[in-house]
Amino acid sequence: MKRAEVIAYRYAMHGLGGDLPSDALLALGVQDSNVGSAALALSARGLAPSRLVTVWSFRGAPHLHRSADLAALSPALWPLSEADALSRLGSLGTALKKAGRSGVTAIAETAAAVRDVVTGPTAKGDLSAAVTSRIDAAYSFWCRGCGATHVHDQLLRMAAFHGGVRNDGAAPVTFMPIPKWRGVPSSAKGTDRLVTAYLTLHGPATPGDAGGFLGTTAANVRPAWPDGLTEVSVDGRASWLPAGVTTGAPRPNGVRLLPPSDPYLQMRDRELLVPDAAHRKALWTILASPGAVVVGGEVAGTWRAKQAGKGRLAVSVTAFASLGPKVRAALDDEAARVAAVRGAASYEVRH
Repeated sequence: MKRAEVIAYRYAMHGLGGDLPSDALLALGVQDSNVGSAALALSARGLAPSRLVTVWSFRGAPHLHRSADLAALSPALWPLSEADALSRLGSLGTALKKAGRSGVTAIAETAAAVRDVVTGPTAKGDLSAAVTSRIDAAYSFWCRGCGATHVHDQLLRMAAFHGGVRNDGAAPVTFMPIPKWRGVPSSAKGTDRLVTAYLTLHGPATPGDAGGFLGTTAANVRPAWPDGLTEVSVDGRASWLPAGVTTGAPRPNGVRLLPPSDPYLQMRDRELLVPDAAHRKALWTILASPGAVVVGGEVAGTWRAKQAGKGRLAVSVTAFASLGPKVRAALDDEAARVAAVRGAASYEVRH
């Protein structure tokens, strides 16, 4: 497959061309790290956040998921091995490995503590303090910003959902118990379905791509690599798709203002989506990433929005190249959608 064919396929599967997205999109959830970004991502696809709940799922980041998916999602996100657990825990995993401690045990014990603590609405700070008092001291650290010792943040993020809690996404974040929770998983189950969903939505892709989305490595995800995949070459790179998937998508059209952490920006092979290194650096920043201006499936610039007076939203667009009048007109329509989702009475577009 050529790059243009891959972009067309993914654009269609994401529902950005006018049709509803593939079921794989909601199977993987919609990240909401920037409060309200998930609502913008859903509206770009003609979807609403109703009947979706927020949990810390993939990579410990907040995602909107269907309530009916939560029971099966927890064991599917459980580490596949000790090496996988340590990888998903990041810097804490490195420290635990050096000390000869188990990452799986750390996640299980922290999840159990979360389950004990959250019996009703619980603020994040209260949750952290209560969990810290219940777990092994090796799982906590001195936080200069908080001026206190508390459970490692990534560990809490990795464990909280397995402890059967959801959160409201507001500030301060408040957690509530998920009704009829089955308890902390004892082993991984169904991870292959998540990998299949990734390959369906973001494919053709590699084990490294799928592993990166889960927060781990290609080697760690291989035990959950699905059977019956179709191998294809993407400009010489061996990649995979679920068998039977139709890749002949029409050429992408339309203009979209996609928020930071939009599913379309979550594919791990960023070099394919945005070939120019300087453009990638502008789009995926370490802190406070902008949104993406997408024209015909291609990322054509970045955008940010801020209040510009009472009830007025200013949308600032930074294009990577000159935009024609039709695109500018379409950007105005997209800005109107963004303003409506954010509850602004009026808006302006700044180029």
